[in-house]
Amino acid sequence: MNKFILATALVAISTTAFAETKNVSIRDVYKTEYVKVPEIKKICSIDKVPIYETYEKKGSAAEAITGGVIGGAIGNQFGSGTGKDVMTVLGVIIGANAADKKETRIVGYRNERTCEEDVFYIEKEVKSYSHSIMTFYENGKKYEVEFQK
Repeated sequence: MNKFILATALVAISTTAFAETKNVSIRDVYKTEYVKVPEIKKICSIDKVPIYETYEKKGSAAEAITGGVIGGAIGNQFGSGTGKDVMTVLGVIIGANAADKKETRIVGYRNERTCEEDVFYIEKEVKSYSHSIMTFYENGKKYEVEFQK
């Protein structure tokens, strides 16, 4: 139907010798839409990261003796006969060695830059073509025809 009206209007414009057509104008109409556009931003920060050191702590003689006594007492609770003696000796050795241990401690801090990407959505105004309107007057009457290019 719009094409028929447009064709009629164009014929009316082109036949100015037969009809009085004045003030022809064509106006484009745009529509405005708001679109959320993703935007990636890199967010960085400086973090303090601990520096660890592992060292072997030698137990004192008192700690070794105490560990041996406790280990021997626990080992004595297991086995029977010569097995009981073996378990007692094993408990003494393990208890005495428990006085020596490896420990980890923080000896300082270093600055480390860490970054991560985060997505933000920004609303942007976008204008796009919608249609055109042709306005003309013929014999004193105003006509408007909508069409798409």
